[in-house]
Amino acid sequence: MAIDINCDLGEYNGENRDMGWTEQLMKYISSCNIACGFHAGDPTTLAETIQLAIKYKVVVGAHPSYPDIKNFGRTSMDLPTEELQATMVYQISALKGMAEFYETSLTHVKAHGALYHDLNERKDYAEAYFEVIKSIDPNLVVYGPPGDIFEHQAAKSGISFIPEGFADRVYINAHKLQSRSVKGAVIIDPEKAFEQVKTMVYERKVPCKNGKTRPLEVKTICVHGDNPAAIMILQRIRKLLYGN
Repeated sequence: MAIDINCDLGEYNGENRDMGWTEQLMKYISSCNIACGFHAGDPTTLAETIQLAIKYKVVVGAHPSYPDIKNFGRTSMDLPTEELQATMVYQISALKGMAEFYETSLTHVKAHGALYHDLNERKDYAEAYFEVIKSIDPNLVVYGPPGDIFEHQAAKSGISFIPEGFADRVYINAHKLQSRSVKGAVIIDPEKAFEQVKTMVYERKVPCKNGKTRPLEVKTICVHGDNPAAIMILQRIRKLLYGN
């Protein structure tokens, strides 16, 4: 099956950078979403992450966020659409320029944290977001939640959309993840993550918190780079999807 495996990377600032961990993750993924500096990431981290992606033939994407380093971009913000657009232009353009400097291309955009969810709940935000992407490069692809406002707006804007599922997050329903503030919201058991991906890919459903499954068809699977079990999870799902 043509299922992409993606990872959110470059989420370091200064002295906490661990590019050895990043390089290990690169061995198991096919695309990466690189933080653009507004929730995490600094120029050196961005540059080194891009170069590792090139080394391992991993597709490069931008991972823009609310301007919220304090809360790691995980708190919703009520911004005027003009301000939201300015932050998106700044972040996506910066990553695109750095990718081109290192002789590769920016192929996709995936919003981070609270912004990812808000784009699927606020039509005004989604419209502003896609207007920016279309202006920067209409050939960019977006990763996002399937079957709701975000996907509808992507189609309306003429931007190619890749529906995303999460290997290591608990779902409340097919369109909403359990808040990270709730204990157990992040799946660190590789076997549980494996079974969730298996259900998503082969049954086109997702297990939810209430014990039921809901329809969900995805084309890319995310494992978060800050999950301490990320490598073990990636090893399991890569063997499931690619056989190696």
